[in-house]
Amino acid sequence: MRWLALRCSWGLSFDKLPPERFTDYDTWVVDRDGLYAAAVTAGAPQSADAVHTAISALPDADPWSICQGHDLLGLLRIGLQQVLGKLEPNKGVKDLAALLRAAFDEGELHQGAFGRSIRGWETANPPYRVLPHPPL
Repeated sequence: MRWLALRCSWGLSFDKLPPERFTDYDTWVVDRDGLYAAAVTAGAPQSADAVHTAISALPDADPWSICQGHDLLGLLRIGLQQVLGKLEPNKGVKDLAALLRAAFDEGELHQGAFGRSIRGWETANPPYRVLPHPPL
């Protein structure tokens, strides 16, 4: 939905469309029809059916390149609470993000595919730096 809204310049406020609002906590299934209807209510200038058609017409893309990280963490949190584990309900997305950052080894980051990809982006987009220099 974010990708479609960006491509169509809809300017939707996704604060009103968090993934948790449209995900069944017991089955971990997203209610897409509910999301499309809510997007129209939030300002998408089409009907829910038209939004569905527009999403279906988007080109194929690597999901890791188009998904927003906090949306994915919100979905992962639901899965860890109900489907994949028993995460405490009071643990939020910020808690989960901190746990994942703490579990990521800095050396693996610099030597892995993700780190190489970030370095490639940094090289192509000077003067921006995302990662500190790798440890010696």
